[in-house]
Amino acid sequence: MSGAFEWKIENQLLRNMLKAQNGNSWESAAFTISNIPFKLKIYPNGNNKENIDSFIVCVKADPWPRGVKSMVVCSTIQCKQTMASITGVSTYTAYHTNKGIPNRTILLSEIKSMVHNLSCLNIVSSINILQINYSQTEVLYNAFNGINIKYKTKHSIVWKIDKPMLQSWKAAHYDKRYESHMVNNMWKIVCYPNGIIQDYQGYISVDILLCGLPPCKKELRAKFQIKCLETGTSCENTHRFDYQSPATGEQRFMRLSDINRYTSLTLTADIQIIDGAEQEQKSIDVEDDKQELHQDLKTLQNDNKTLLDRLTLLETYYTEKIVSLTQESAQLKEENQSLKTKMSTLTQSLMNSTMSIANVQSQQNKVATYLFDDENKNEDEEEITNITSKLLVMQKQMQSMQIEINQTKKPNINKENINPEQEKLRAWLRDTVKLKQYFDIFIDNGFGNLEAMQIVTMEVLNMIGIEKIGHKMILLRHIAKLGNGQQYEGSTAYI
Repeated sequence: MSGAFEWKIENQLLRNMLKAQNGNSWESAAFTISNIPFKLKIYPNGNNKENIDSFIVCVKADPWPRGVKSMVVCSTIQCKQTMASITGVSTYTAYHTNKGIPNRTILLSEIKSMVHNLSCLNIVSSINILQINYSQTEVLYNAFNGINIKYKTKHSIVWKIDKPMLQSWKAAHYDKRYESHMVNNMWKIVCYPNGIIQDYQGYISVDILLCGLPPCKKELRAKFQIKCLETGTSCENTHRFDYQSPATGEQRFMRLSDINRYTSLTLTADIQIIDGAEQEQKSIDVEDDKQELHQDLKTLQNDNKTLLDRLTLLETYYTEKIVSLTQESAQLKEENQSLKTKMSTLTQSLMNSTMSIANVQSQQNKVATYLFDDENKNEDEEEITNITSKLLVMQKQMQSMQIEINQTKKPNINKENINPEQEKLRAWLRDTVKLKQYFDIFIDNGFGNLEAMQIVTMEVLNMIGIEKIGHKMILLRHIAKLGNGQQYEGSTAYI
């Protein structure tokens, strides 16, 4: 069961592919190989960011044939214009219907470099269905059934590389791949003229590729020799071939420069099968198939139970997390309310204390009178001492309350949040008054601009916690100037 399909890409479709972004894809028309439907799917600029510029061609079983459990398919993708070719053996199931080999065999940049001489792009897909497993039976079809290769243990390949292909070899990028024809539905020679990977650039890499196993075989151990007749270069090895490890060879077979003087080459391969492990055969029995399906169903049920258990654990974890976060939120709200209450109490205490400021001022004046009145000084010395003590005690209490209030309040505003009026106040305190350390105190107490500063008095300075007499006198002197409309340094505005 084999066949081929050629997709001729031209006109607008070709132009669109040449401009493709990574992940863009196009599908061909459907075609059938022995009544099995297929399509080609192309990612011109790679299907993910790891293979950008790789022109990836996938073989897709679409729609999936009814009654088929799985298929083993050998597919070859060839680009006529670049002469590159790649073959792979893949197992298709109803859940994995799209198979491709991401690599650098065909590059979008290489196709773009040919655009002036390119009217179309021809992608040829050769498909050989090696095995079909149906849902009701096992291995109903095998490509090697009826082919007498059971006792054929020796295989030979002769690959003649003509002048056009050899010229393409000489200009190949690393990882660009070329393949010989297939012999006995089993073997090919694979060549990477400029190395299979970047580390081997400048060397020709060659492989022997297994394209299909005989019936009842799951692997083959074979000895092979690859030789170039013109240069006399050869390599040989023994390898156990299967569909997981279908190819091996020599990564530095010879230097690419060794073929510069030739216009054609001939590569040969001699393969000797030593032995092969037998594939376990299952009897075609409906009851056995039912038991297998029942076991598969039981496995799925166990998997579902495991998933449900994991989901239950996750649900429990996140439920506990939500409860914990809710409790923390409630606790934070309580702490916030407590801080607000404390702030209110302190503010009220401060307001109550300020009510006696006038009395304090009066007593301060009285003290000053006694200090400068020699006649009363001696007579009322004890009263002066008592008043002074009371004043000191009240001053310390007010300072303590102001400090506690300042600690309770939210942090000072950031520089980024200062508005233009506040910036003028900052500049005035810094450049004119030379007492910039009081900026945050004025802002915290609602004096956010120079106009508000004009109503500040000694009483206010005491209330907001400015202690040093000298600083208070300097502030009051400059505040008086603001009231007279004088210009302050550090600003171009007039108050």
